[in-house]
Amino acid sequence: MSTHHDPISLLKDYMSNSKKIDSVGGKLYFNNLEIPLTHLTAWKPKQSGKQYSIGSLWFFLQNSGLNKGDYARAASKAGAGVEMVSIPDRSEVLAYFQGGKDTTDCIDEELRASTLIEKVAEETKNASREALERPLCTKESLLQTPSCSYKYLLTYCKDNLKHNKRQREVSATSLLEEILSGPDNHPEHQPRPIIIVPSTSIPGGICYANALEFLEKGNYVDPNSVTGIMPSGPLCFNKKIKGRMITFEVYDQTLGFSKGHWRRAVAVFVQGPRYQFKDWPLANDLITLFLTMRGFYLNYQDSPIEENVKKLYVKILQISRNKRHLDKTIQHEFWSDLEKFIFSPRYKSK
Repeated sequence: MSTHHDPISLLKDYMSNSKKIDSVGGKLYFNNLEIPLTHLTAWKPKQSGKQYSIGSLWFFLQNSGLNKGDYARAASKAGAGVEMVSIPDRSEVLAYFQGGKDTTDCIDEELRASTLIEKVAEETKNASREALERPLCTKESLLQTPSCSYKYLLTYCKDNLKHNKRQREVSATSLLEEILSGPDNHPEHQPRPIIIVPSTSIPGGICYANALEFLEKGNYVDPNSVTGIMPSGPLCFNKKIKGRMITFEVYDQTLGFSKGHWRRAVAVFVQGPRYQFKDWPLANDLITLFLTMRGFYLNYQDSPIEENVKKLYVKILQISRNKRHLDKTIQHEFWSDLEKFIFSPRYKSK
């Protein structure tokens, strides 16, 4: 028994829903399904008759915030299966795979069937191969396996080493556990994850003045309507995550951040302009920045999304301008996305 997967639909599902895609040894891993970076899709460039590989589309989506020169250099170093997405195609690729569009003329439906990926269920593997692989447990049994060529043995070992490498990566300590067990000693409490918000307010956005109402209580308050003296220092609130009460800190200023602060940063709300990240450790590499902390953008549903935000790998949250009873739904969407991020291992640049 086998199932077939369309690489374009798979990539759209994972990107628009912020699901984790692993990249190991020239392959992309969608949960337990592996696809070579070189696998062609039915997405055709506007200016040529070629097809984009899944590696080319994935790599562009991961690096869409880079300028033209940096993106070109990164793509050239990425290896087989990764070619640059041409400029005329980029806005369409972003709009489709990040959830802004459900249809596009760039997909050649006649090619789609030929690009499907077949996944054979484990229970239907060839019986003779199972019998051959079962004894490969020790050095002695490996070398004594009958009717087995050295070429097969080398391939087997190579594939299993890659599998074991990926298993070690997946089982690594989660970002949250790494933060909570970190060296940031404090006489009264354990280290706290940090959420960074803008220091200035925009309609439909989030900032220091309305952060707690939204993050803690699920109520959106127009920041311009907040009156009174705001407290100094970080805002703190508690959130129960998987049965465990976690205290989060909210900052709108990072000028005094130490390495410990940056180590604890798990999320940032963006407004669009690049100067928001001035003097940040990864100010010149926003792709890596949004792999080390999750990016979010909050605005009104009836307002346009800031153009620079469309180029960033961030989760877009849109609230109603007048229907306040829907705020908790968007707050839940935020926490659901952030929880997936903090329960994954910390990204470490190669």
